[in-house]
Amino acid sequence: RFVAVEHASGCIAARFYVGGETTENLLDFLMWLVTQRRGAGGEPMPFHGVPYMLYSDQGGMFKSGPVRSFCSAMEMRQQWHTPGNSRATGSAEVAQNLFERGFESRLRFIDRASLDVPTLNAMAEQWMHAFNGSKKHSRHGMTRYAAWATIGTEHLRIAPSMEVMRSLPASLAKSRTVNTNMQVSYEGTMYDVRYVPGISPSDKVLVCVNPLAAPAVRVGVTDQDTGEIVWHQVQPVQEGFMG
Repeated sequence: RFVAVEHASGCIAARFYVGGETTENLLDFLMWLVTQRRGAGGEPMPFHGVPYMLYSDQGGMFKSGPVRSFCSAMEMRQQWHTPGNSRATGSAEVAQNLFERGFESRLRFIDRASLDVPTLNAMAEQWMHAFNGSKKHSRHGMTRYAAWATIGTEHLRIAPSMEVMRSLPASLAKSRTVNTNMQVSYEGTMYDVRYVPGISPSDKVLVCVNPLAAPAVRVGVTDQDTGEIVWHQVQPVQEGFMG
């Protein structure tokens, strides 16, 4: 079971998985977490979007290559508490406790044979909406959903589709050669890089999807002075109706 909490509002989200705390399960949870969910009547619910920072414990799955690549592509800065300082993620521990007492304690009254992972997740999401939408937080005095709703539009980063997010760990940073027209090809689309500084025809650049501004891509160029890769956002080549 993964549990996450949004630190400012205190919104809680939880989801069950088979197979334990694996990289694959964590990636699926993060993708589900940032995607906008819907209530029982199909109405869009609050508490979604791509966070600017993901704060976690020292678990190895958080430091795995696919997870770090995913967070990098989604522009989520990762931070971990120092070893032995579990109090630093206290809000997550509180959320775990609230979920255990508020939801999991009720499972004893349900026929165990009728419980599978999809059923558990449907019930957990129902509890999540009820709890976040009705229980006031002692710090700010509002319900968690009401507090989340105060977020400014300039801070709410809408998540791309699940299909795009699932492709991120496998699609990052592919090498491409700049052609004589100062363009590179990526996933069957041409991108004009003539305004990207420091490159010339026949140069090699790195290209990866930009999930927050699709169909734009990020083009990485190695800085000759520092050796660091500098990323630039590039739009696809636009063609008129006659090509």
